[in-house]
Amino acid sequence: MKSFIAIICILGIAGTGVYWEAFGATTGTITATITARSISIVRDAAGGTITYGAVDLSSTTTTDPAGLNDANEKFGNNGSVTEKFSIASSDASGGVGWTITAGAPGSNTFRHSFTTTTVVTWQILDITDTYEYASSTVDVAATSTIYMKIETPSASDYVQKTITITVLAEQA
Repeated sequence: MKSFIAIICILGIAGTGVYWEAFGATTGTITATITARSISIVRDAAGGTITYGAVDLSSTTTTDPAGLNDANEKFGNNGSVTEKFSIASSDASGGVGWTITAGAPGSNTFRHSFTTTTVVTWQILDITDTYEYASSTVDVAATSTIYMKIETPSASDYVQKTITITVLAEQA
């Protein structure tokens, strides 16, 4: 019986040695390359503020060339790749706030729109702080012009309002 136990122990040790050999490994290498990119937008130094001025309730004013406020905003791609620009509008703050709407403006609601061409096709910014595509491709060092349109509420207070318009750059 002792010899049987000794044989089992020897086979167990021998099996363990074979088990250890099964885990032998070799190594290899992978070469990776990377190029840094820059996505960056710059506003034209002359821009930055849209002054719609004093506008009647239930009326419209624009910044396009045919509008009363011929003032546009230019944004440039100063990154290293072709970009696309998107635009978003906040609600209007100051006094009784105005809420942005896609429909016809009503009491304390306004409609804000934009276009990027002088052949005006207005695109409505209908949800607060939600981005809409403004320019699908803006090459490196190129600019995009954005014109704005506001349609005022039918009823509200007469306190000056502030609206934040945000332009976002992404890789095209």
